Amino acid sequence: MECSFQLRRGEGDRVAKLRLVETSLDGLLDKLEAEACNVDRLPYSHNIVSLILRQIAKRFGRHEANRAIEDFDLEDLGWAKEKEDD
Repeated sequence: MECSFQLRRGEGDRVAKLRLVETSLDGLLDKLEAEACNVDRLPYSHNIVSLILRQIAKRFGRHEANRAIEDFDLEDLGWAKEKEDD
C-alpha cells in the first residue's frame, strides 16, 4: 500500500470525505486505504479504520473484513483478524 503524506487543511474536510454512507465494498475499501495512511499521524484515524472495518464485516461478512486487514497490512498497525462465521 502506498500512502501519500500530504497534510489536509482541516479536519472537517477529512470527516466529510469519510462519511460511511458508502454502500459498495469497493467504496469502503477505497476509504479504508485512504485512512490507513493516516494511522498514527492524525487524530481518530484508528477509530475511523475500525468503523470502516465494522461496516465491511456487517455488510459483506467477516471474511471481507479479514481480507481487507490482510490486503492493507493492518495487522502491522494493531488490528487482528476475527474468526469467520461458519
